[in-house]
Amino acid sequence: MMKKIKLLFVVFSVLLIVNNTFSQTTHLVLSSRSFHPVTGNDTLNTLKIIDQLHPSRLDWLYCESPAVLKLLKSRNLSFSLAIHPQVPDSAGYTTVKYRIVDINGKPYVPPWMTKSTDHNLYWGCVNNPIFKALFLKKSLQYIDMGAYAIFVDDPIFNVQLQQERPNKYGCFCDYCIKGFGEYLLNHKYGYIDEPTLKQKLRLILNNNKADYNSHDQLLVLYQKYQRESVINFIASWKQKLNAYKPGIKILANNYNGSWNDITSIYDGGICELSRDHLNVPYLDSIYRVADSLSKTQVFSLVSSDQNSHDYLMAYCYKRGRDYLIPWDVYTPTKRNPFYRFYTNTNGVLKLSNDLKMGRISIEINRSKAIDSSLFKLRKTNSKKILQLYSIPPKSQ
Repeated sequence: MMKKIKLLFVVFSVLLIVNNTFSQTTHLVLSSRSFHPVTGNDTLNTLKIIDQLHPSRLDWLYCESPAVLKLLKSRNLSFSLAIHPQVPDSAGYTTVKYRIVDINGKPYVPPWMTKSTDHNLYWGCVNNPIFKALFLKKSLQYIDMGAYAIFVDDPIFNVQLQQERPNKYGCFCDYCIKGFGEYLLNHKYGYIDEPTLKQKLRLILNNNKADYNSHDQLLVLYQKYQRESVINFIASWKQKLNAYKPGIKILANNYNGSWNDITSIYDGGICELSRDHLNVPYLDSIYRVADSLSKTQVFSLVSSDQNSHDYLMAYCYKRGRDYLIPWDVYTPTKRNPFYRFYTNTNGVLKLSNDLKMGRISIEINRSKAIDSSLFKLRKTNSKKILQLYSIPPKSQ
């Protein structure tokens, strides 16, 4: 009899883990990248949204105003403060001497920021001691301001440039060239003086445009060096933050839920999720990986379609996962590369209350959507049933 009871307990526990429906409670999390009103003409108001929705915390906030943070603390609202590789230096600008530069000395601006009117666009280099000190100082400042976590936007630093091959591979500042020379010695490649090393890399890059998968040993090692530099930088930075305040969390924008050798150093992910990845199997798979790594995970859906956000919210309630309310979220369009989406907060509140009170139950429809619908609503005598298509149609 005891064996049967133990077996039933194991089966039931497995079902809870697989379904993730009853094992956790969904909390509403607000995302407000900027604290509104930003200007005198701004009709938006972050505090009003907080008082309306009563989120459990506020994430991904760019703010250094003690007065604003005091208002959040007065509401007992925990918050994470955001930082990125563009953190300005002591002069208030991203001066070149602290920053990533290409083989010709040109500072790096990410492709999605090339049309920005922001004057602080240059990314800092993880091998530059001045930038490392600057990044640490700013992070400690945010801890002193009361942040429960530091959120790193664009969290892969120098490695981001490898997403743009064959045009870019990483940083070629003096610190990187010197460090790479030492890296080569440690990997028994042999000694190359810095001017010769830089010239060799320049020649390889100029000849490698057509085929960035070249197996040139020097270029392969250079990319590994850049990646290991980022890993070492984040690990060291995290260690210093935890020594300063034990238990402080560091979060990252792990795009589309990616957990790799870099993002896995962070404690949790608040990832920008592309609309085409909005489906039950994909979301389930990301949560399985995050759970296996003991990472927290929420999604910031990059879409201005309200139905898509409702789908994600219903999914989160079904799976017992925290839902990030998309208010002031970066959702670029062809017409406006800097468009920001502000959800219908009245709709969020109504759907949340209906789900909490059991007025709407959620079912997963395992069949593929046959039209443009993401879900369908059925009514019974006692309640409404929201059926989510497991594989909804992709965005148009």
